[in-house]
Parts: sequence; C-alpha cells; structure tokens
Amino acid sequence: MVFPIRIPLPRILTKTLIVTARKARILSIPTSPPPSSQDAPDPNHTLTSPTSRTVSFSPSSEPTAEPDELLEKRHHFSIDLSTAPVIGVLLLLASTSIPGGVVRTGIVGSGGVKPYDIMTLFISLVSFAYTSDLLIWTDLADGLLGMAV
Repeated sequence: MVFPIRIPLPRILTKTLIVTARKARILSIPTSPPPSSQDAPDPNHTLTSPTSRTVSFSPSSEPTAEPDELLEKRHHFSIDLSTAPVIGVLLLLASTSIPGGVVRTGIVGSGGVKPYDIMTLFISLVSFAYTSDLLIWTDLADGLLGMAV
C-alpha cells in the first residue's frame, strides 16, 4: 500500500488563503458561540458587599477573542495516487518536455482512439486479474486448487 506524502504548508500561506476565501465567501466566517448561562453574569444582578456598597454587573460590549480553529490548524498538501499524475503532467508541461497538444490529444483522443474506452478496458482487465488471483488464493487456502480450477 502506498501512503500519501504529506507536505506541510507554511502558516502565512494558509492564513492568506483562508482569509481570501472568507472574503470571497467561499468559506464561512466563524461565529462565536453564545455565552452560557454559567459563564455570563445576569445583567440585572446586583451584589451587596459587606461595606453596603452595591455592585452591578453589565454585559461586556467587547467581543471575545476566541481562537479560530481553521487558522490554528496545521495544513498539509497530500501527494497520493490521485494527485501525483496531475502534478506530473503539469511539471512536464511547465518544463516544455511535452507540448500542450499532446496532452489535449491524450485527454480528448484523435483518429478514432478514445482514451476513456482504453481506460475502461484496462480497469476491466485489472478487475478480472484481481478476481482470478483472489480465487486462486482462496482455493490454495482450502486445499482445492487441483479440483476446483
């Protein structure tokens, strides 16, 4: 099994991307949770001190500065089996090793060759080979290889 390679992104980059995405309304802006009844004092509550002074509580008008989980979390860029081919093609295009027309032909197809049909055939053959291999291993485990196959 191939494990993905996780590359940590710099915090300044992730912070800039998150703030930009929030300004563009791609990500939602976090809202602070309402204060619980245990933490916040009653606005009409009064206390009498032993010296007979009355102290009243009023709700604070300053917003609470709670840490934003999305900004504090460490973000990574994963390179796995789904992203490596795309990155490879983009690197080949950037280094001008292959022209863009070749990539377009490989995606769209030309001359009656359809890449999607070839991929479907390849995946079908892989599925058949995997099933055959699984069948043989199952028969080997049961000791039925000579009789069943």
